[in-house]
Amino acid sequence: MIMNETTTAVSSASFWIPEYIAPSAWMEHAPFAFWICDALRPRRFIELGTYYGFSYFTFCQAIDRLELGTSAFAVDSWKGDEHEGFYDESVFKSVAAWNDQKYSAFSFLIRSTFGEALEYFGDESIDLLHIDGRHFYDDVRNDFEAWRPKLTKDAVVVFHDTNVRERGFGVCKLFGELAVQHPSFEFFHGHGLGILIPFGRVPAPLAPLIEASCDAADQIRGIYAALGSAVATRAALTERETEREAMRTEISCVQNALANAERVAQLHSADRDAMQTEIGYLREARDRAEAAGAEIHHTMQAEVRCLHNALADAERTAQLRAAECEAMQAEIASLREERGYAEAAEAEVRRALEEHTRYAATAVASVQDEAAALRENLRAAREVSARLLSAFRSGSSR
Repeated sequence: MIMNETTTAVSSASFWIPEYIAPSAWMEHAPFAFWICDALRPRRFIELGTYYGFSYFTFCQAIDRLELGTSAFAVDSWKGDEHEGFYDESVFKSVAAWNDQKYSAFSFLIRSTFGEALEYFGDESIDLLHIDGRHFYDDVRNDFEAWRPKLTKDAVVVFHDTNVRERGFGVCKLFGELAVQHPSFEFFHGHGLGILIPFGRVPAPLAPLIEASCDAADQIRGIYAALGSAVATRAALTERETEREAMRTEISCVQNALANAERVAQLHSADRDAMQTEIGYLREARDRAEAAGAEIHHTMQAEVRCLHNALADAERTAQLRAAECEAMQAEIASLREERGYAEAAEAEVRRALEEHTRYAATAVASVQDEAAALRENLRAAREVSARLLSAFRSGSSR
């Protein structure tokens, strides 16, 4: 019975991969966002507090992929607050660009305060509301109370940061009060995510989640924590790949500098002091590149270990709590493939660094040989000059 309760709260959508990655404390809840869109299939979705847009575009991805016909609205001033910090216009521009590119057919950005946006929506018109704005107790309560008349009678409200108890966050307190009065469910990972049924009418697809037994609820939390960890690990690997590309660019610059130095040495072979200085610069550049490469290598090793651990946790969770869920096995296989890509990429970076080191050492040795040849030629020229001078002096005396 517990296994049935658990797997009903998980679907193939839970294993989707987010297309949009941005800085966010919401990242580990992407699998649940996919699932609730699949389960609830809302007609209208509103998000209060969007910032870089990770959570909002995760919902939009599900709406688009499932072809739900949902109208989606993101409400934010895009100026920041005391908890998220204040930021410039570039954040809104990046969100607007992605929205225009991917979801403009059904998604709309409302740049205003939450209170100002109320007039755009009729009463009992919103099926799914995500509240993630200012996190002080009074602010969250005011947001909930102000938007409550806009909810349908079987609407669902999602609160983020229900498990944060610092910096004046009051979401945990408010959700604790509301959870006593209304059907609810709470995830504890990813800073906490609370699901509330404010009018008591639990939508049938959400009943396995809201009405789950204690054991089943723990298993559901474990599954989504493991899936969320995998999403976060994948995002970290993407970031490491970006850093690796930057490293490749730096190595290319050093290689170009070495090539330029060789050409300069050929054109200005008489300038020994300048050549020695250039050799010193090249050695320093090579050392910096090798040090940076070593740091990236260690970082990637750590990321690969994290991925190994995430995979192991996901496999254990799947075996214990949802062994018959074929979609989870598919995701584990995908993660193994990603691990292979990461290990192959690490080997490629190590090989490129070794090749670069050999190339730099050969270039330095070549320049040093050229300098030695120049010194030998100069010594020979001086000897010839001395003999000629001696012969001239001998002839003059006769």
